[in-house]
Amino acid sequence: MYKAIEAMMIIHNICIDWGDRPEDTWDIDSAESWSDSEEEDDEIVGGIIGGEPNVPPHETEDWLLEQGRQKHLILMNELFP
Repeated sequence: MYKAIEAMMIIHNICIDWGDRPEDTWDIDSAESWSDSEEEDDEIVGGIIGGEPNVPPHETEDWLLEQGRQKHLILMNELFP
């Protein structure tokens, strides 16, 4: 189980690095509703956000990578003490 979860976390990070998005997959119909209720509207919410991102100066790529590694260790230690 530990190796399977770790492998999925790695694949998740690879998808983020490569900019892979579910709506770009050919087999997924983006108009398909993800809700269990057919009564809900199929309203699409969101849009493009312009402007410069407001990222704190300490959040460098190296810092984010280290934070991800720390979170990885915390999750694995919680799941498999």
